[in-house]
Amino acid sequence: MRKIVSENNLVFIITDQGLFYNNIPLEYIDKGEEGSVYRYQDKAIKIYHDYPRKTTASLELLKVLKTIDTKRILMPIDILVEAPNKAKGYITPFIEGNKDIVYKYPKDKLLEELSFLDDDFATLGKESIAIGDLRESNYLSNETGFFLFDYGDYYQKPRKIDTTSTNVEEFQVFFLYNLVSPKLKQEASKLKLSEKQVMSIYRKTRYEITHHKQGLVDYLAKNMNNEENLNNYVKRLIRR
Repeated sequence: MRKIVSENNLVFIITDQGLFYNNIPLEYIDKGEEGSVYRYQDKAIKIYHDYPRKTTASLELLKVLKTIDTKRILMPIDILVEAPNKAKGYITPFIEGNKDIVYKYPKDKLLEELSFLDDDFATLGKESIAIGDLRESNYLSNETGFFLFDYGDYYQKPRKIDTTSTNVEEFQVFFLYNLVSPKLKQEASKLKLSEKQVMSIYRKTRYEITHHKQGLVDYLAKNMNNEENLNNYVKRLIRR
C-alpha cells in the first residue's frame, strides 16, 4: 500500500486492488504503456506504472502544461507526486465519449472543432510544447467536441523551432491515419476494392492535404460538400 498526494492535497492510496480515495475504490478505466487511468467524479486520474514502457511526462513539464489554457486538448488540473521532484501522474477533466461521433458532425461543426485544435496547437507552440506520436487512444468525441489527451508524448523543444507548425503537421498525420484511413478501408471492403486501389486513394488524399498551404481546415472547407459529414466525405473519396 502506497500513498500518493496531489499538489492540491488530494490523497490517494494505491494497493494491489487498485486506487482508493477516502477508502472508496475508484472506477478503473484503462491502462496503457505509461500508466493506469481511473475515474473520480468528473476527473480522470492517471497513475504512472512503476516501470512504464515509454517515457512519462516529468514534473517540470506537467507544471508547465498545468498553466496552459486550451479549448480541446485536455491539460492537467492537478499533479500527483510520490517523492520530491518526482511525478507519479496527473489529473485532468473526465470526458465521456467515443471514437465515432466525430464522423457524424455536420461540416460546420467538424470545421469548428478542427479550428479549436489549431488554436490549441498555436497556444502550445507559444510555450514550445510539441505533440508526439498521436494515436487512436489519444482522442474522444462527444456532442460537445473533439478532445485530445495524454501527455507522455508532449515535450518542450528549443524556442527557435516552429513548434506550432510541428504540431499542425503531427495532427494532419493523425487525422489521415486514424480517422480517414480506417473509414476508407471499411468502405473499400464493401465495394471489394483491392488494397492497391485503397492505397492509391489514401496517398492521393494525403498528398492533397499535406501540400495544401492553407491547412486542413481550409482544405476540408473547400472539398467537403455543405451537407456532408466526415463519414459521407470519406465514402465520396472512395468513389471519385
